[in-house]
Amino acid sequence: MKLDECNPASTPIEQEMVSQKADFKNDEALPANNNYRFAIGSLLYLATITRPDISFAVNYLSRFCNKPMKSHQAMVKRVFQYLRGTATAGIYFGGDKEFVAYIDSDFGGDSETGQSTSGVLVLGGGPIIWYSQKQRLVATSTAEAEYRAAVSVIDDVCWIKRISVELGILEVDQLKVDNMSAIHMLHIL
Repeated sequence: MKLDECNPASTPIEQEMVSQKADFKNDEALPANNNYRFAIGSLLYLATITRPDISFAVNYLSRFCNKPMKSHQAMVKRVFQYLRGTATAGIYFGGDKEFVAYIDSDFGGDSETGQSTSGVLVLGGGPIIWYSQKQRLVATSTAEAEYRAAVSVIDDVCWIKRISVELGILEVDQLKVDNMSAIHMLHIL
């Protein structure tokens, strides 16, 4: 299948693909000479440099590089289909100059380990920092997962503040967290 001629997809990954544990009984492992790692490496480059919209999907799929299954290969193809459909989309810089950091986290999203996944987006005239990563420790509540995500982005926000002071740019104005308990814990500090 030539991926430059594939049908476009509207999303890089479907929630059902991630939220339900794959049926590995009917799934087959890919042969050793597959191009899964090469595809993941290419997608990681795109997710890191120019395409924040595929960060979660690529982060999730990179977890299976050691033993990819055919279902994972199908998910990688879907990411490429999404890229095909959004080839003309791009990052716009020059919008609102206000710095805002958005943080979100799921609670125990990895069904095998119980670890949560954090997503971070820092905007300031366009996206400055973005990433999606699995948290190192297992959270015991939604508030804890959200709090850990917020704490992880504080280092990035402090770095941006130091650079913006040197360059005479505005400071980071807002840290957006959508969990009231996590917000309360952050205010206590």
